[in-house]
Amino acid sequence: MTVSPLPEPAWLTDAIEQFYLHGLVVIHNALPADLCQQLCQEAQQAPLKPAGIGRGQDLQLDPDIRRDQTLWLDGSSDAQQQYLALMSHIQQAANRRCFLGLTHHEAHFARYQRGDFYQKHLDAFTGRSSRVLTTVCYLNNVASGGALQIYDEHDTPLLQVQPQASTLVLFESARFPHEVLPADPFQYCGLVSYRLEITELFLTKPLTELCSAMFPPDFQIFTKKDLTGCARICQSRRASGPFLPVRN
Repeated sequence: MTVSPLPEPAWLTDAIEQFYLHGLVVIHNALPADLCQQLCQEAQQAPLKPAGIGRGQDLQLDPDIRRDQTLWLDGSSDAQQQYLALMSHIQQAANRRCFLGLTHHEAHFARYQRGDFYQKHLDAFTGRSSRVLTTVCYLNNVASGGALQIYDEHDTPLLQVQPQASTLVLFESARFPHEVLPADPFQYCGLVSYRLEITELFLTKPLTELCSAMFPPDFQIFTKKDLTGCARICQSRRASGPFLPVRN
């Protein structure tokens, strides 16, 4: 049976506007309660495995840095399809408002048991990352422990988010260092990292022409070539101002 995707949520426009201005936004009650409960049940029953750090050949387990367990979503259940459809809405809205050029997304369950943590890090991998936007969605309430601590570009504590079911956090992957503080009870969350892919067709054009075509004139653009000759387009200039949560 084909699952009807979730419609575009009412909070999306305001949330993406806050993300555009500040690079960070928290949305309360982002998921329907029944979907959140279904995903939480899946996380409890799924065969999660210890998470590593790094990617590809550099992937390794280091319990001094990270102690959570994860499992990548593959869309094999109705609940996963509904969640991934919501992430698609966010991707499309971010592309329209922020000109990010996001092409696809990936998501995984994460479980933090008593005492588990994830030390301060960026979600973008140095020198070869295509991660642009990170989302963290909590699937259950946690009274104490396990908070997401977010820092600004100067490594100053900026925001602490205590896990609450259906709370969704969006932030720029390469801009905000963050950590998961030691958990007290069990904690579940789904995390999505969006990726920016620049195709070979685009790379046949000069980078200045590529940037002019993809971004409006009032954006400040930076480009960087890696060892394979690819280019990464970094963040736009954003207005300064206080961080504001979005409540649904």
